[in-house]
Amino acid sequence: GVSFGGATAFKATIHRDKKQIECAVLIPDLTRHEDVVEIICSVFLREALEVKDGDEVVVQLPVIDHDA
Repeated sequence: GVSFGGATAFKATIHRDKKQIECAVLIPDLTRHEDVVEIICSVFLREALEVKDGDEVVVQLPVIDHDA
């Protein structure tokens, strides 16, 4: 009874202290969660940013002006 679907992905950067890493934010098309996004990256973020559960990071998405 498991269903899988697509997702919308946005290029982003994730920051902690002075470390910045390119990543992507995924928002699944099929989910029961309303306040959770998934961050994916080519490196293991916990090690690269030296974070553990409960640590705060900044995720930055570019602003796109569709009127320009």
